[in-house]
Amino acid sequence: MDAFAARQLQKKKIAMEKKRLEDEHNDRPTEEKMSWEERIQFNKLFGVLDPPTNCLAVGKDSSAAVWWTPAPFQKVERMEPQLPKNDSIWNKNEEEKEPVSLELTGWEVRRFRKDRSNGDGEWQYKGFSTYPVLEQTQIIVLNLTNNYEYRFEVCALNAKGKSVESIPSNPVMVEAPLPSGWHRFFDSNSHKFYYANIKLGKSSWKRPEEDPLFIDESILLNFEEREIAHLKTLFDEDMQHYNYVGVNHMVDILREVGEKCSTSWITNLFKTYSPNNPTKVESWKIFMEIINHIKRSRIRSGSMVTKHVEIATFALSRLKVLTMLGSKKRK
Repeated sequence: MDAFAARQLQKKKIAMEKKRLEDEHNDRPTEEKMSWEERIQFNKLFGVLDPPTNCLAVGKDSSAAVWWTPAPFQKVERMEPQLPKNDSIWNKNEEEKEPVSLELTGWEVRRFRKDRSNGDGEWQYKGFSTYPVLEQTQIIVLNLTNNYEYRFEVCALNAKGKSVESIPSNPVMVEAPLPSGWHRFFDSNSHKFYYANIKLGKSSWKRPEEDPLFIDESILLNFEEREIAHLKTLFDEDMQHYNYVGVNHMVDILREVGEKCSTSWITNLFKTYSPNNPTKVESWKIFMEIINHIKRSRIRSGSMVTKHVEIATFALSRLKVLTMLGSKKRK
């Protein structure tokens, strides 16, 4: 009877101790109520590592480069209340277990995307990727959506769990490179980005390539304004009558401006610049790219000369343009 009463008393003490530990746990502030610094100190009690610092990012085309500085490793003792030992309930094997290593085992990189559909927008969690211990704490996050802002957080991992997230990185725009001369700006009144080319005096809420009449500045610089205006007239006339510019039409247009090009060469250029429809050109941009290709070819062929000669005269009914291009000097 005395042995039975002792066992019951021991069970009661264990139950009381468990209840005390549960009450202590319930009295602790939740992570939502704790500050970032308090969460770090709280996790240290359980052997979790400190978060990394200096998280930085650079936006790229459909991706972003992210790097950070690991926090100095600190050996932390996990403190736990001990239950009283008793041969009838104590597992002696617990004392024989090897201690769990608190060393760094990897990284978790979390990504957030800004939704600007409503004012300044909110940062929306878009998932995470895990990485092993790295020699250089820098990674490329792939498969991001272009024309959105992203920011990143990094957590340190070890056998005890995941650290508090780092301070968020700087926000970056993930986008394809803009054409030469174009830059992105932010309008604080509308909370939207816009694109502008200061040299050309143009701006747009959309990327310049989304305009069907957009032509890269590097192409425009090869033509005078009156050349562009007349070529646009010729293009519009064909589009009005045929809804496209064919190979033969292109040969006629080039002949009219003094360029005698073979049909086979124009056919090859159509295949290069309009692979989806190699017999027709329905885009002003592609039309100008083909003519620019021809003009650059003429310039390259005369790049070794010391003087220029007249090689083409734009014999037009309403416009005469004298084109001065280089031509290789013959002895």
